[in-house]
Amino acid sequence: MNRQLQAAKTFTVLASIITILLLLNCATLVYKFGFGASEYSFFFHVFNMEYEQNVPTIYSALQLLFAAFLLYGVFKDKLAQNDLFKWHWGLLCLAFVYLSFDEAIELHEKSMPYVERISKTTGPLFYGWIIPASICVFVMGLFYIRFLLALPVRSRNLFIISGIIYVGSAIGFEMIEGPMEQSGNWMTLPYATLVTIEETLEMLGIALFCYAVIDYENRLKNKA
Repeated sequence: MNRQLQAAKTFTVLASIITILLLLNCATLVYKFGFGASEYSFFFHVFNMEYEQNVPTIYSALQLLFAAFLLYGVFKDKLAQNDLFKWHWGLLCLAFVYLSFDEAIELHEKSMPYVERISKTTGPLFYGWIIPASICVFVMGLFYIRFLLALPVRSRNLFIISGIIYVGSAIGFEMIEGPMEQSGNWMTLPYATLVTIEETLEMLGIALFCYAVIDYENRLKNKA
């Protein structure tokens, strides 16, 4: 019972923070589209989810780092047990550390000039980083098939669902937003609405993943 409450309480805290950030982001949209404020105003810049290096971005980066911390705990246990999939857990931990830094300093956007040197990206691939990111997701997906199949059904389902939410929103919505920005519709109400949905789903996906990792580790400890 305690282990379930621990995982549930963690998710509740994370989801509550996400809800507050969502409300603040919505307030920036009302501020801009209801009162005609500039998207370059201080309040808009600090709390709108489209901008980088602000409150929502910092939270997203910290939440990803928290997920990496949880994964490291599992990795240490698996390493001590010489588990068959110990390095899968370790690599997953490193991947989340990278995602945290990527969120904080926009590493993925720095790949766009290199992609554009090879091919001028337009339409759904206007954000060129989608191409290398999709390839990485595909390769990791293949590498982790056996890992996922070895997980308990509950954990496997939670891992897959949270991954679909996170990756699907991160890549899927950007494939819609790219053509909008290319056509000059950046920071219009439809664009801002899509960004709000995208970023909220990304954060919720990671919150669910954190729940899944805590739940998995505590269930293992309960069996020991």
